[in-house]
Amino acid sequence: PTPKPPPRPAEEPKEPPPETQAPAAPAPGETPSTGTDAATIKTPGLAFPFPEYLRNIVNQVYQRWDRTNANDNSSAEVSFLILKDGSVREIRFMSRSGSFSFDLDAQGAVEAAGNARAFGPLPDGWEADVLPVSIYFKPTR
Repeated sequence: PTPKPPPRPAEEPKEPPPETQAPAAPAPGETPSTGTDAATIKTPGLAFPFPEYLRNIVNQVYQRWDRTNANDNSSAEVSFLILKDGSVREIRFMSRSGSFSFDLDAQGAVEAAGNARAFGPLPDGWEADVLPVSIYFKPTR
């Protein structure tokens, strides 16, 4: 018989596998996302089974987002495509805040992360050539 592998250290809990449910429509007035941070993300109409990749997208954009022009009522949604090699294309607004500077800062965060190839290549298990992403920007205090 083969020996059992040693148990994992307590500080590295194993992440449960992602749930594969049909996407549900959001409630009226709600924006679906993977979190409650100031910048949250969604993959419209797709079950993307790589939560760590999505967390990295949020982290990379959030690090580059200048929130000095934001007020509590500002919010915007920016969509874009991530290509297999990690490059970004087709950045566009799904909704604007009404503040030119806030919108420019949100778009600039996505552009800066994309230009730096900060998201990395799409995961090997992802069969499609692109990943459509939408990020919702809302400052939190």
